[in-house]
Amino acid sequence: MDLKQLPSVGHEDLGDLLMDLGSVQTLMLWGPPGVGKTTAVRAFAQEMGYHFVDFVAPMMDATDLLVPRHMPETNTTLRCPPHELIHHPCADEAQRPSLVFLDELNGGDPGMQKALFSLVAERRLGNVVLPKGSIVVCAGNPTETNSGAVPLLAPLMNRMLHFHFRLPNPRSWLAWFEGQRQRGVGLHPLVAEFIREQGVSRLLGRPGSDGQIASSPRAWTACALALQAPSLGFARLEQHALEDGSQIRPAATTLRHVAMGAVAERDATELSTWWENRSRQYSIDAILRGDQKLPFQPGEKLLLLQLMTQLRTRLVGELPALEGHLGQDTRLLASRAEHLLNLVRERDPEAFGAMLLTAEGSGLLPGWFLDRLETSCLKGAN
Repeated sequence: MDLKQLPSVGHEDLGDLLMDLGSVQTLMLWGPPGVGKTTAVRAFAQEMGYHFVDFVAPMMDATDLLVPRHMPETNTTLRCPPHELIHHPCADEAQRPSLVFLDELNGGDPGMQKALFSLVAERRLGNVVLPKGSIVVCAGNPTETNSGAVPLLAPLMNRMLHFHFRLPNPRSWLAWFEGQRQRGVGLHPLVAEFIREQGVSRLLGRPGSDGQIASSPRAWTACALALQAPSLGFARLEQHALEDGSQIRPAATTLRHVAMGAVAERDATELSTWWENRSRQYSIDAILRGDQKLPFQPGEKLLLLQLMTQLRTRLVGELPALEGHLGQDTRLLASRAEHLLNLVRERDPEAFGAMLLTAEGSGLLPGWFLDRLETSCLKGAN
């Protein structure tokens, strides 16, 4: 299944979709691990006052859904649904609508999938019918991003509306991140600043294989927690670096080591490099705006190449594949980047060429943007 062919939904519009269709049609959200499917559904349930029930399919067996219970007084057997499905904290909430979330659905075995047919199709499990207005939402990972995932049974697939849960930009995650910090969660702000500048491609990362650490919104959240932890040392070294420039490099090294415990090695290295450059008063955002100048001195070649790598990541993540899909922000980004790269081409052709090279896993620059650069080069040559 090609997720790009499915209608897409994200954090910002999931609530509207659930309000429109959730009570009459089961929805299936597809997306890689850690993109925020569970968080978004739970937040909607809490905000709207639903009784939230979260079932994780790989952790359950078909018999967990309807547990046999012998009734000795009648010598009969009842099949009882899970306690949390019918239990409400208060007795007067017995008819409160529920939001049942079936997480990692395609991680459950075929027997488990069959046991969910009535819940998905009829909002019923055994003799228990969900209260009127209840919502059933499912979520799963594409098989290419989760080796434990299996194809969903065709009858189950045909009982749901399918959507690609994606993050077209980092805004919703950044808003959530800031909300968590305001609630007192110990998240280091530099992770949000890094993602804001680097763009959504850095936030999402690349799917990892089993046994590999991969970047995702969930992984970046873990990284922010670790960087704020006093026992891991970065927060203390960061403060020393602000007071003594000679401590910037040791702090950057510690930052990389801590981040590698949460995100992919490449992203941990980029985060460390970005922080070190920023600590030395270099920011790709400020350079694009014209508030700072690029470092073209002979001893600053490595720094220039690092900034070009950051710019390339930003362009790959933010610019659309088609020029006609440019919005106001991306049009401004493309214009500023084109102007900046023309300057780099004139001052340091080697750095300009390195920026155009496609490293493994770095993504491709849009063809229309490369055409604009080529046109600029030809005009400059004439």
